[in-house]
Amino acid sequence: MKIRTKLGTVIACFIAIPIIILNFILVGNLKAYNQRTYESGISKTAKYQSESIADFFEEALNSSKEVVSSNYIKDFTTYSNLPEDQKSSSKEDQEYKQMIINQTSSYVSISNIKKQNVNVESAMIINNSGVVIASSDESTVGQKLPDAQKMFNVADVNNGVSAISVQSVNGKSIPVFYVAKSIFSNDNVKQGVFLQTYNTNFLQKIINSAKTYKSSNTLIVDSFGNIFEYQYENIKQYTDVSNYSNIKNVIKNSISADNQTHKSNFTVYSNIGHKSCAYNIAVPNANWSIISTAEIGDIEESFNASIAKVKLASTLIILLVMALVIGFVFYFTKPIDNIVDILTKKQRGDQNARFEVKTNDEFGKIGTAFNLMFDDVFESEQRYRTIVEMTDNIVF
Repeated sequence: MKIRTKLGTVIACFIAIPIIILNFILVGNLKAYNQRTYESGISKTAKYQSESIADFFEEALNSSKEVVSSNYIKDFTTYSNLPEDQKSSSKEDQEYKQMIINQTSSYVSISNIKKQNVNVESAMIINNSGVVIASSDESTVGQKLPDAQKMFNVADVNNGVSAISVQSVNGKSIPVFYVAKSIFSNDNVKQGVFLQTYNTNFLQKIINSAKTYKSSNTLIVDSFGNIFEYQYENIKQYTDVSNYSNIKNVIKNSISADNQTHKSNFTVYSNIGHKSCAYNIAVPNANWSIISTAEIGDIEESFNASIAKVKLASTLIILLVMALVIGFVFYFTKPIDNIVDILTKKQRGDQNARFEVKTNDEFGKIGTAFNLMFDDVFESEQRYRTIVEMTDNIVF
């Protein structure tokens, strides 16, 4: 094997083997990094969504608190609960006049809430008898609601935030939820409830705000276990949705725990022949949960794309290094080829063969030394021939 081949092989091995080893290490680290990046990305997105919905709820709850704490709302609702024989019938009576003032103020306050918030479909005050005494929709005033007790119950649990349900609003069935706050008189007796009906446009916007992978899906699970997700048309209990049958315990734990004990977690599960992962986080103020899911295949696809880039970069580096090694070897071994060539010519009897010394390095010194040696040999041969010729002349 020529020295050029040996030298090239040794140098290539010294360079290529570490690159290959580094490539394997990078692949392993990249897989772990990709997993951490996904978990970090999905957790940050879910946290942002959770905080956005929490802020939305806080705004809704604050507007409710502002209404139920106003004196004219308290007085008007208390007055509506009085027996008819205790209510003033004279329009000149001061009590009646004050009732009219309170009623008008209540109507204005509720109407303003509806006008100022596009997410509010309706707002109303319901007294203890279940009668609507003020509403953003005047046609409902005076009606007795058959499910009034349900609205009273909403106000007593889960911070006044109801489950999501599909209701008919203005002749159209849409998913909504209620925010209810009890109204107490100044002597702390419950007189009724202030009820706001919210559409889910904002929630839909939040759900659609982030889609990291093709299979990414974000769902909201309310405190009653209802799942709200795209297409937003049907509301189902999590126990009735087969796609999430393998994370029932995750969903159950997320809605059974309060905001203080609910822990965010990352779960891998099987989903109709595919491996998927889910991350859940609590929504403060309502005991709801955000659950983000994605198929492992999509994550691995992203990982494989990264690996392909690493392998391509490694291959290009190795090819570039090999080209440099070949160029270096040829450059480095050229003087050796020159030495071999000159010595071969000498072996064949070429007395004029000499090295061309172009450098001052070790190869240049070797060439100079050989040239001096060739000159000495040539001079010795010339002297020898001269002596031989002289001896021949003496003898003959």
